[in-house]
Order: sequence, then structure tokens, then C-alpha cells
Amino acid sequence: MEEKMIDKLDVEFGSDALEGELVSRPVGRPTKYQGQATLDKAAEYINGGFKDRDEVIPSAAGLARYLGTSKRVLYDWAEAHEEFLHTLTALNTEQERVVLSGGLSGQFAPTITRVVLNNHGYTDKQQVEHSASNGTAGGFAITWGNSNG
Repeated sequence: MEEKMIDKLDVEFGSDALEGELVSRPVGRPTKYQGQATLDKAAEYINGGFKDRDEVIPSAAGLARYLGTSKRVLYDWAEAHEEFLHTLTALNTEQERVVLSGGLSGQFAPTITRVVLNNHGYTDKQQVEHSASNGTAGGFAITWGNSNG
């Protein structure tokens, strides 16, 4: 019997193989990504399914759990499948919308709102003006008008 050359790491004797014949098997665990079915289930979560799971905002962690996988796998899927990258973008957009709306309406605590929105590019800036009670700014008097008086 002739032995076949196999370039895969995961090799085993298969039940369909002839006695002693090596059969190639894919390396690693099979992906749970099922194309349109995965996209549809993710869209269901993003479009309100997170509320049915008693989640206040949609999140990557919540989506991963909903799909029965991990956050790391979601990001791997986004790298491998452009359509899933669009799904993660939609998730982040919905999260931003829900948190912004909840923060403005007082539904969410300001601190939590600020933390989540910082992850979406919002910043918390405060402008401080320093002036003395006599109208000077930083020790210099500012006057407007003609100096000839």
C-alpha cells in the first residue's frame, strides 16, 4: 500500500480510509461562522435582541455570548469576512446611539456614559478661564479701544 503525503498537521486514521491509509483533517476546531445565518443572528441581537437578554446596551461581549463564541473569535471573523466587519461596525454604532440617548435622558449614570462614549471617540474637555477680580487676565490688563483717549 502506498502512503500519501499530507501537508496538514492534524492527521488521523479515518473511518472511510482503507486500512492504514492516512486521512487529512482540518487543523483546529471548526468555525461556528455560518455566513448569512450568523449575520442574521447578529443583526437580531443588535436590533433589540440584547434587550431580550436583559442587557442594557449591545456589546461585543454580549454578541459573542449570543452567538456562542468569544470576543476574540468575533474579531477573527471580522478580519476574515468583510460582511461581518460591517456587523461589528453596526454593533458599535448601535451601542453609541443607545448610550448617548440614555446618557442625555438620565437613564444612565454620567460616569458610565462618559466611559463608554470615550471608547467611541468622545472626549470630556473643560475650558478653564483664569482672571482676577479686577478684570486682568494672568496679570495683564486687557483694554479695547483707542489708546489716545
